Order: sequence, then structure tokens, then C-alpha cells
Amino acid sequence: MSEEIKAFKELVKTSPEQLKDKDIQAMQKQILALVTDLGDKGDKKLDVLGEFLVKLHAAESSGCAL
Repeated sequence: MSEEIKAFKELVKTSPEQLKDKDIQAMQKQILALVTDLGDKGDKKLDVLGEFLVKLHAAESSGCAL
């Protein structure tokens, strides 16, 4: 499993409160690194990115704005 996928799987496990404490620019760089090269394990990268974005949307919808 690539390092980008591992990093995002860890982000998916964090709570909305913990995500609020993360550096937004660092997360943006991780997202960019993840989608820049989709050739290698592209499906898995998109899946984990989708999980992360769904979690962010759910957190925002429940009032935990990041």
C-alpha cells in the first residue's frame, strides 16, 4: 500500500474534533499528492479520498465545521 493511502486511512480514522486540530494546508498537500499520480493504485487512492471527503461532509453537516 502506498504511503499516500496509508496517510489518508489514518485521517479517515480521526474524529471531527481531531481533524479540526490538523493543519489544513498539510491536508491539502496530502490530497494533491494523492490525486497527482492516480496511475499506481488509482482506484484505491480514489476510494480512500472519497471516504475522507464523506467524513468531512458528515462532520460539517453535524455542525463540526473544520
